Amino acid sequence: MDKIPSFTIDHNHLLRGIYVSRKDNVGGDVVTTFDIRMKEPNREPALHAGALHTIEHLAATYLRNDPNLKIICDMSKQQGVKVQKGMNNSR
Repeated sequence: MDKIPSFTIDHNHLLRGIYVSRKDNVGGDVVTTFDIRMKEPNREPALHAGALHTIEHLAATYLRNDPNLKIICDMSKQQGVKVQKGMNNSR
């Protein structure tokens, strides 16, 4: 069985930053998922749920005005958020 690429990352060496998490081909378009990492896993406390929720709402307000960007979800363990770029993601 193939390993999920994002599960093979050594979280002990990740730093804060913006990472390309994956690229998928969907209907001839490339959809890129970014991880916006705001904390260093296993070294810093997680983001407070209220702070992360506020960041999601502020970002979503901005991102929904661009038909090619969409906020997906908060990252596991409240380390940041995932953003997707590619196909028109409007609801």
